[in-house]
Amino acid sequence: MTMSVQYKSLHKGILLRLYLIYFIFLLAALVIIARIIDIQFVQGDYWKEQFNKQAIKAFIIPATKGNIYSSDGSLLATSIPKFDIYFDALACQSDSIYYKNIDKLAYHLDTLTKGFNNFKILLKKAREKKIRYLPIIKNVSYQELKIIKEFPLFNLGRNLGGLIIEEKDKRILPNGDLAARTIGFERIPAFDVIMNLSKIPDVIFEKQVDSLAICMSQLFIDKKKEYYIDILKKAKKNNSKKFMLAKNIRKDKLDKLFTTYLISQGQNKWIKIDTVIKQFYVGIEGAYREYLKGKEGLQIRKKLANGLWKPLFDENQIEPENGCDVISTINLNLQDVASSSLKSHLIAQGAEGGCAI
Repeated sequence: MTMSVQYKSLHKGILLRLYLIYFIFLLAALVIIARIIDIQFVQGDYWKEQFNKQAIKAFIIPATKGNIYSSDGSLLATSIPKFDIYFDALACQSDSIYYKNIDKLAYHLDTLTKGFNNFKILLKKAREKKIRYLPIIKNVSYQELKIIKEFPLFNLGRNLGGLIIEEKDKRILPNGDLAARTIGFERIPAFDVIMNLSKIPDVIFEKQVDSLAICMSQLFIDKKKEYYIDILKKAKKNNSKKFMLAKNIRKDKLDKLFTTYLISQGQNKWIKIDTVIKQFYVGIEGAYREYLKGKEGLQIRKKLANGLWKPLFDENQIEPENGCDVISTINLNLQDVASSSLKSHLIAQGAEGGCAI
């Protein structure tokens, strides 16, 4: 009898331990599931943002386009570097150095742009609002860039002075419109970006509207961030299904819009991209495009906390191959005589257009 009681007591103790272990495992499983749900749905946007800060991306290194020459070797078309200047107002960590140089920097920028902007106010507000990508001036030449690099604060470089330089190539015709139609051109594609705001969840919209407005103010410059926040919120309140976010913009600006969450995550959901101008080529530029354009390079870069992209390894980089030059049979002297003669006859006859063959 005593053995039976002991056995039952032991059996009961083992069951209690098993139930306790089972309960602990069940509780742990519930905690894990709850944590997964929290990370996936509640903190999802935060962790996506953290990932984007450390994102790795392949960057295209553009090739320099080849030149076009006349029969005697005169230059008909070439590409020259142009630079867009931006400013990181938080790069200079010392307030004393920043405010000591800001007046001189504003004076130089006002002089360069002939007083188009009041840079003293812009630079102070940029510091106060912690703006890291303030548009300064676009399409400056290499000679102007060398002068800008010597401006106060800018002469400290990118990491200490906040000077951001974006290089691009611009195609020019040294002889103006002489033989311009025969030399030809490249038509850059343009896009409309349309938002269906009624499909964006309210929580996502409220979290992400500020970053989209900042991006738009930096791209289009003419309006402040508050303006874009206001029109976006009004359109959202009216549940606009066809809100024109951007009209007739080039691919470089479209790519920058895609760095924001609302655009990158909204494609095929609440974002529609319409191509309004298709890319096409004319003249020698079009006929010999494959020879002129060269081959683009490729470089793997990692995004740093300050928004810059750092190359990972040299061996990952594919160097671009510059385009070939094209020597045409165009005789500039003969072309000039024909063009001048045609123009004088058009004026004499009051004609809208004409062609000399």
